[in-house]
Amino acid sequence: MKFLIRGADKSDVEYIGENMTEEAKREIRKSGFPIPADAIRFSAATSDVCNVLELDGTPIMIYGVCGSILGTSKIWAIGTDGCKKCPMFMVRIGRKVVRAFRSIYGALENWCDEDYTASIKWLRMIGFEVDPPKDGFCHLHIGG
Repeated sequence: MKFLIRGADKSDVEYIGENMTEEAKREIRKSGFPIPADAIRFSAATSDVCNVLELDGTPIMIYGVCGSILGTSKIWAIGTDGCKKCPMFMVRIGRKVVRAFRSIYGALENWCDEDYTASIKWLRMIGFEVDPPKDGFCHLHIGG
């Protein structure tokens, strides 16, 4: 397996928008975006950094961070089923990405659908604290 991290471009945003996991689609709809691909377009456009992780030349995850002047920076990631092919690698790379973003942004946070148990498990494994659910979402945070 060959992995590559690089800056995301428009074709990556569209690819992930069309190929994200069903769990990601449910989470995005629950968060208020009726068209899940629109959430990825929005996140990519408003992020300070937006990268893609490729597996054997195919994008499997897009992720980024939105810095904040008045609060905690928001980290986000959306994957395809390709992420399920390499679970331990996803933990290792997740930890590295979080360390790199923390060195620039300090504390990081976001929210995760309480029903997206695979994502919550991964987030905990890469170092996030995950608070009990409130209004259907768990607050996740690291640092600060």
